[in-house]
Amino acid sequence: MALAVLVCAVVCACLALAEISLGLFALGVTLSFFRLALRSDRPEARFLLLAWLSGQNLAWVIGFLGYYYLPRPEDFELGLQTSLSLYLVNLSIWGAILGGLAAMPPRKALGPATAFFSLPKAGLRQLAYVFGGVSLCYALLSLAAGAINARWSHLETGSIRYYLDAVFIVLYCFYFFLGASMRPGLGSRANLTRLGLLAAGLAIIGFSGSRAFGLRLGIYFLAGLLFSPLPLRRILSGLAKFLPWALVFTFVIGAARGGTNFSEVGLQERLVLMVDALTGKLEAKGELQNYPVFSIFERLATPQGQTVIDDVVETGKMRGFLNFERIWTFFLPKVVVGEKKPADDGYERLIEHHNFRDDPGTSAPITFLADAFERGGELWVFISALLLGFWLTALGRLITRMGDPCLRAIVLMHCAIVSLEMYPRSLLGTLSAVTYGFGRDAIIILGVAAIGLALWYLTGKILREVFEYLAERADATPGGRI
Repeated sequence: MALAVLVCAVVCACLALAEISLGLFALGVTLSFFRLALRSDRPEARFLLLAWLSGQNLAWVIGFLGYYYLPRPEDFELGLQTSLSLYLVNLSIWGAILGGLAAMPPRKALGPATAFFSLPKAGLRQLAYVFGGVSLCYALLSLAAGAINARWSHLETGSIRYYLDAVFIVLYCFYFFLGASMRPGLGSRANLTRLGLLAAGLAIIGFSGSRAFGLRLGIYFLAGLLFSPLPLRRILSGLAKFLPWALVFTFVIGAARGGTNFSEVGLQERLVLMVDALTGKLEAKGELQNYPVFSIFERLATPQGQTVIDDVVETGKMRGFLNFERIWTFFLPKVVVGEKKPADDGYERLIEHHNFRDDPGTSAPITFLADAFERGGELWVFISALLLGFWLTALGRLITRMGDPCLRAIVLMHCAIVSLEMYPRSLLGTLSAVTYGFGRDAIIILGVAAIGLALWYLTGKILREVFEYLAERADATPGGRI
């Protein structure tokens, strides 16, 4: 497949289709590296880098070309320097791949590496119960603290919502273990219960108006399926069935939320809005709502990055190490140091330097690629990707050395999913995510697991002692009565 894509890239270059040619070349190089990585030893150590490369292609190749060529509203023009942007994508992909190879040179696998994907049933069941219990408590506290209006409410430092938002990952972990605990026989009562819990989670989060959180629950569930005994063809079939529902979920929530007072009405009114959107009775608000397919590519492409690249070419201004002093505050939470500037400075720079409008209801991303280009041109794009590729691979190697296979799986897959979604972040936002963010989330996962398993062990031990005591009393009592 990689060779076919590269051949198509050459053909498009001969036909003077520069954007398509450069996009296909980036995709072909990525697929070639996937083939190399998955056939080498310890492919799981490269999961973080492979996920980041997937995100770059998703945004800057698939989303970008869809935005560029699909029918769209007149006001939605992508920009001027489109060929330059796709050239920079290739530069960043090559940089990340070379960085990954420098961190861990490829070596041919001695045999089929399947042990990583085999999780012990007992440990998986215990962690599913542990994170399920914590997730239930989390959900109840979140609802009591106003999570239904999470998208529009301000998170006050030190509030209940502030702390709950910081440990949202426990909910993702539960759905990962839920997917990993699926067993052959999809129609069984146990499997239907797991699918019911997934549907319930999506429904509840949908009431808050957040599409991203709901889609992530589905992604973590599908990631868990990779570690289940289900055959790969069943998993791919599940993915094919999930994608249409994911699109429907995205359209319905977006249509219900867009241009309405969704955040100000009760749950019953929100349900009516979503049903009307699903049945086509809700009047479209805004021209973009009339182009549902294009709206997906518009979301993926993050055209704000193209605006930044165009402005840099026009003005020649480079930002260098602007705001890098914030690095020293990455590891200091707000509850300790008080209010601090956000690690990701992309949105404020779009407002300050690129004439974006400040809108409290949204946050436009600058993208890793455009930020690197604005800071130092092509050299920064290549070096930033090189260093990131090296770090993600080194970190993946470290995670794969964890002893417990279940915890190793969830930490690795969580970091991989975050890496997949990392392309909209600025350089500083990316640096914060792959250092403080990964470390914080790993501590939360391992901490919840350790405390939960300890309570599990102690509870079981106490119950055994109680039953043993009752049995001894029964043996010592005439007639066997206590």
